[in-house]
Amino acid sequence: MQDEPYIPMATELGWYWLSFADPNLPKGSQWLGATVECGSSSQAAYFAATMAKRNPGGEVQIMGPIPDETIDEFCPPEARQRLITDRAELERAVGPTTSEADAASSVGSTS
Repeated sequence: MQDEPYIPMATELGWYWLSFADPNLPKGSQWLGATVECGSSSQAAYFAATMAKRNPGGEVQIMGPIPDETIDEFCPPEARQRLITDRAELERAVGPTTSEADAASSVGSTS
């Protein structure tokens, strides 16, 4: 009998920052929103945002996992797991954000 191959399972959840942008839109309107999602990986966090209708489309840039010891400092609980599309509201929740050009440089597409 052959041994089953070892497949590592992610058992710990982490928080991930997802920022959405559409570089095809006019300058000044490319950023579509951001959310902080929980998942066992960046892909799981992206899937959670998509299933909960917190994915506005475009391209996504994902950061994380955000360390447990700094998540409350980085993003208060009331700002997590919801799509924030107003930059002023986002800055009130998490502080100054990156430029739209940074947000538009993505690591994946939601098309």
